[in-house]
Amino acid sequence: VKTPAVKQTAPSRKKISLGLVAGVDVSTVKFRYASEMGYNFGLLGGYHFSNRWSFHTGVIYTKKNYKMDGADFTAPKGSPASYWSLKTVEGYCHMWEVPLLVRYSFGNKVNRRFFASTGFSSYFMTRENYDYYYPSPVTGQIVMRNGSYYSGNTHLLSIAHLSAGFEQPVGRNLSMQFEPYAKIPLAGVGVGSVKLSSFGFNVTLQYRQSKRK
Repeated sequence: VKTPAVKQTAPSRKKISLGLVAGVDVSTVKFRYASEMGYNFGLLGGYHFSNRWSFHTGVIYTKKNYKMDGADFTAPKGSPASYWSLKTVEGYCHMWEVPLLVRYSFGNKVNRRFFASTGFSSYFMTRENYDYYYPSPVTGQIVMRNGSYYSGNTHLLSIAHLSAGFEQPVGRNLSMQFEPYAKIPLAGVGVGSVKLSSFGFNVTLQYRQSKRK
């Protein structure tokens, strides 16, 4: 007589989790130009309402690189760039990101679980740097000028977040999460009100303690 197989399920764990996150990022404005990869790293905390539903937030430091048509950059009024007929603008920014995410996990397998997340992020800009390309009013040739800003601009809940991935246990209380994501602008950010989309891949080392039996 065959013994029925015992279905493995995820062990019971405490409601709070803590994760170290790092990843790479490709940013674009209207998908017209390619730019170098940026990066991000930070700390995320989670509250697990059940075995499937959880809420995650934290703080992530990120650098984004991007390029755009001059028409997609709104130069600050009164700045030198506001008087130039911009052709293209290349830039990068440093910022802190604070995400507010809801996650749903699929299945109860011990060895691997898939999940999907959605929510919103706030950006807190620290530094922005731009190379402006425009025709010289004297020669008509394209020239470049640089502008650097320590703006401190704040953009609350201005980015929509979509992601999915899987979680792989690496110990009793540790797991690795692999998560491609997309961040879609709901409003312009930075000194140029840039509609900045970002796509990337994060890896998270998460600690979540198992409950004692």
